[in-house]
Amino acid sequence: MIAPLLALALTQGSSPPPAAPAPTAAEVAGPTHFGAPVQTLPDAPRPTEVAAGADGTLAVLHGAPPGVALFRRSPAPGPVALTQGELGPLAAAARPSGLAVLPGGGLAWCDAERHQITVAAVPGGPARTLAGPGSAAGEVWAPEGLAVDASGTWIAVADTGNRRVQLLPLAVVEAGEDAVQPRLLTGRALLRPVDVGFLPSGPAWPEGALAVLDADAARVELFGLDGAWRGGFGDWGYFPGLFASPQGLATWRDEVFVADTDNHRVQVFGPSESDPATYTLRYAFGRHAIRPGEGEGSLHYPTDVAVAPDGSYAAVCEPLDGRVQVFGRAPGKEPPEDPLRVGIGQAAAHFGRVADVDGQFLVIAEPESRTVKLFDLRLEEPAEIGLIGGHGRRLGMFTRPSGLALDAARRELLVADAALRRVARVRLRIDEAAPLKYDYARETWVEALDFAALGPGVLGAGARPIEPGELEHLPGGGAALVDTANARVLALAADLTPERVLLSPADGAVAPADVARAGAADLWVADPGAGALFRVTLATGAVTRVPLAPSARPANVAAAPDGRVYTSDIGHHLVRVIAVDGAGPPREVGALGRGEGLAAGPRASAMPAESAGLERRWLTGRGLAPLWFHEPADLGFDALGRTLLVDHGNHRVVLLRGDEVLRGFGSRLYIEALDPRRRR
Repeated sequence: MIAPLLALALTQGSSPPPAAPAPTAAEVAGPTHFGAPVQTLPDAPRPTEVAAGADGTLAVLHGAPPGVALFRRSPAPGPVALTQGELGPLAAAARPSGLAVLPGGGLAWCDAERHQITVAAVPGGPARTLAGPGSAAGEVWAPEGLAVDASGTWIAVADTGNRRVQLLPLAVVEAGEDAVQPRLLTGRALLRPVDVGFLPSGPAWPEGALAVLDADAARVELFGLDGAWRGGFGDWGYFPGLFASPQGLATWRDEVFVADTDNHRVQVFGPSESDPATYTLRYAFGRHAIRPGEGEGSLHYPTDVAVAPDGSYAAVCEPLDGRVQVFGRAPGKEPPEDPLRVGIGQAAAHFGRVADVDGQFLVIAEPESRTVKLFDLRLEEPAEIGLIGGHGRRLGMFTRPSGLALDAARRELLVADAALRRVARVRLRIDEAAPLKYDYARETWVEALDFAALGPGVLGAGARPIEPGELEHLPGGGAALVDTANARVLALAADLTPERVLLSPADGAVAPADVARAGAADLWVADPGAGALFRVTLATGAVTRVPLAPSARPANVAAAPDGRVYTSDIGHHLVRVIAVDGAGPPREVGALGRGEGLAAGPRASAMPAESAGLERRWLTGRGLAPLWFHEPADLGFDALGRTLLVDHGNHRVVLLRGDEVLRGFGSRLYIEALDPRRRR
């Protein structure tokens, strides 16, 4: 093991872990790299963003419930010591999605659900709104990333919903002074900017530059502070220098750090010696965990990275594992190859959040490959019989599959692609009576409607261009579509053109996420932002709000054959059951899962006896044992009367009958807890 050059102690309360010895002069001589694991901050309530302040303060943004934890560095000499303290200014945030530490120690954060940026000059002190909802200069929509320049003059915003990046002045304008105008970065079209970072002045850009992470394009774009595009690097893939759904970015000196989420690593880039405007890969650290919650340098879907300004540590957050890992510097230009990992190959692909079940067939998106997998459900265990699509922008390929709707009787699959702003209709070669076999050629033909070509103002004068999310077939050949850009649900005609609005913010919708049809009469909508379900009567257009338990975040919804409605609650890691009958309004009558009331984080003693030997400290309200789910996602009901639930955070699909778990399929290490025969 390489001795870390940084000895870092991050304390959780009154029991700090033992500190490593202080580095010696011999240890710091020569080239160094980040990548030596120092410590893990466990039991964090879904940390999504990290940011480092000028004094070495580490701020961790978490979303369950929304808040920030600060780890402050001790001024004492010797090993770095950071002490945690909770802050309250984010308590009112709906979905905090970006974080920055100001030069004076204050905080700035985004709220992707309320479409605003908030600044607090003093941590825990009064806050002001820096930007509100909209698409004009100085306004934002679903922002996801922030960065502040060293002087505190500008704050850069990844204005994700508007597919752009802005520079906003941080200073408060006094009465009578001329306001400093926001700057828009132009010259390069962005698909999904999610994070930003300032680069210092240098030979390539005397006034400095801005690095922008485009998650859907799998690239880092470089802009001058005048807003002009200066180049970029990266592409989609798994080899060194490529990205798969990258989510977080940080800059340190002239280096760019990228949290390469689906590749389970952090990659570090710097200017080449021959051309300082051209960035190349220097090294990567982190590796795909083999077992759940492995830690010690193994990363599991990292979403953000932060580097202390003095280069003493790098912090990486992992929401699915509920932790932040801290890395120090070690000798050498790059981490040595781990002999235990040689020959293992690329990280295994996992199921995404998007799926659909119809009768005998299941379709489910696989984010890593951008394909849709097709399963036959006639047997006790689902059998994969083909796949549709792949990564790309041409017809029949996908960049970010965001919705699936399967009609097995018509051999038709609808696939929404949020990145490309289109919905594809795929004709499938499937037959309920055909012998089981795998067939690559399941598509017979594909057509698509390009919503980008329709432009803004569709079904509303101020509407943004439609960004398609989840969808569902409607009687007569049309479909219901979630328009995430406008917080609406639309009815599409048989040719997929938008026809009318079924649900909008005027009805109380905040962030609709999924739709499901119950017979020919009703459409159900799950809205995590509103914390409720909506029932839309298709014949009349009447909308009924169905409230759920406090703090519920219903992300997916499905109508069962018996008339009940099931909704996945990602906040509580369970599935809520809604009774729908003529005796009164729809009401919650039960739940599947053991996550209720665990927002503060369970311990091993709170878990069922059969799972005590399987679970570890990394759990924060979810688990691997039967009926322990982790961010449950899409669900449906098959021809055999089973419930199929995408247990997204556990990389598996769980099959249930009633509240009994029958089996699961997916990553072996995550399903062995469901079947004793699979345990080693």
